[in-house]
Amino acid sequence: MKKNKSNIIYLLISCISFLTVLAIWELITDVFHVVSPLILPSPVKVLNTFIY
Repeated sequence: MKKNKSNIIYLLISCISFLTVLAIWELITDVFHVVSPLILPSPVKVLNTFIY
């Protein structure tokens, strides 16, 4: 039981970390325009290009 709970917590932390990185990436590129889109495109543009 404890091992299963530990696995769920690990999975939750992993997902939250991944989503946090994506949110920061989006903020830096599209919201605040800190980095040029030519250097670092937003994650949405990367995903759209990948799908296309």
